[in-house]
Amino acid sequence: MRNSVTFGIVFIPKSSKAKNGKVPLYARITLNGERIELSLQRRITLNLWDDRKSRLRGMLFPF
Repeated sequence: MRNSVTFGIVFIPKSSKAKNGKVPLYARITLNGERIELSLQRRITLNLWDDRKSRLRGMLFPF
């Protein structure tokens, strides 16, 4: 019998915690249906976030 493992990672800006025009960036990791959310200890400018691609636009390191 073969065991299957599902894994996913999504990056999420938390707009509810906005401060000075910047929002914290979180990573949501899913492993076999179990989810955890981790703060990446980075704040980003929300207008640089691309919702469709779930990533920042333009700069490599806007921190």
